[in-house]
Amino acid sequence: MVRKTDSQGTRRTKLELHRRKAKPFPSFEDLAAQSRRPTTFNQLFDPQEQSTRSAERERLWAILAREALSLGDDDDQADREMRRAFEAFKLDHRNPWSWRQLVLYFAHVEFKEKRPPGAKKVWTDDRIMEIRREIIKWKLQKVAAKLIAKKLTSNKASSFYGESFEQLRIWIGKLRKGEKEVFGAVDV
Repeated sequence: MVRKTDSQGTRRTKLELHRRKAKPFPSFEDLAAQSRRPTTFNQLFDPQEQSTRSAERERLWAILAREALSLGDDDDQADREMRRAFEAFKLDHRNPWSWRQLVLYFAHVEFKEKRPPGAKKVWTDDRIMEIRREIIKWKLQKVAAKLIAKKLTSNKASSFYGESFEQLRIWIGKLRKGEKEVFGAVDV
């Protein structure tokens, strides 16, 4: 590492000398403070920002929205792809609500909640009979399957606490249907 002596006689590296001589760059906040006009899109549309009038803000918003929600001619590949997407879903690209609907379709396909990794939980005969015991224990024989599932999945004293509500509801229905077929009209 090469060291040189500065004007005070201290030995410093070239980088340290350069840093001491260079003026610090102003931060974005410093530059924005020097200007009274909004410097970012978010600042322009910030309701707390008083530097732009409401009418000017609305006019600019309308211009930006119209430009963003319009497709040009067929020369641009991105516009052709967007047109095909609108046609596939039978939407009108001139309607702003169709743009929203197209984004909703995309979000549903691309970002929907995925189930946790791994195989589905296997419901054994013992586990199904445990449902029956819990129903009898809590005296829920004459209650709808939906309410039983809600009670068993939300009650910490139940052995089904934290289980999937929907799966438990389905298995309660299957248990009731199976017992009716085998034993006749039995309250489970």
